[in-house]
Amino acid sequence: MVSVLLLLACGTTRTGGPPADSADTAADTGDTGDTGPDPDTLDQDGDGYRPLDGDCDDALPHVHPGAPDYCDGLDQDCDGEPIPDGSCGEVGDATAMWT
Repeated sequence: MVSVLLLLACGTTRTGGPPADSADTAADTGDTGDTGPDPDTLDQDGDGYRPLDGDCDDALPHVHPGAPDYCDGLDQDCDGEPIPDGSCGEVGDATAMWT
């Protein structure tokens, strides 16, 4: 009779709570829990350009492709060249535009 009780206890199905191997559930299902939008598809600074469109700093509205480039150390036009060599009037003049 003791062996019958042990078999019944081992054969019960657990309901509720996390699965026994919950540590790898996300990998098993492909659900990483990230349900938010992809930041590359949003225009965070409202300048009309997204990172997918080439906005190299989506936190600054004056930095985007085609923006005027000033001599302030930032790459406003996102061309990979923050201060073009030899094109600034005076080093540190943030109002001097690159032409």
